[in-house]
Amino acid sequence: MAKVIDVSDLKKNNGKKIEKLADFLRAKLNLEPVIEKNNITLSSNLSGKKTRFFVKKFLHKNEMKAYRIISQEGGWKIKKQKKSLATQI
Repeated sequence: MAKVIDVSDLKKNNGKKIEKLADFLRAKLNLEPVIEKNNITLSSNLSGKKTRFFVKKFLHKNEMKAYRIISQEGGWKIKKQKKSLATQI
């Protein structure tokens, strides 16, 4: 069953990062992600923890502290936080 990562919030602010995320997942998970409008579809049956870990790693590596990944039915969503953690510290 295919899993979907909703990147609509990321596309609004950092549209170029979607392609970089797909390339990162391609390299780390050895699969071919498909970019469709506001989604990245992963065709492989990966564990949720592994996928979530690598998306978090991508966000951290690219200094995108204002974003987090949350679970939703059928996959995940990359969501921009209302207040950045960097401004709270």
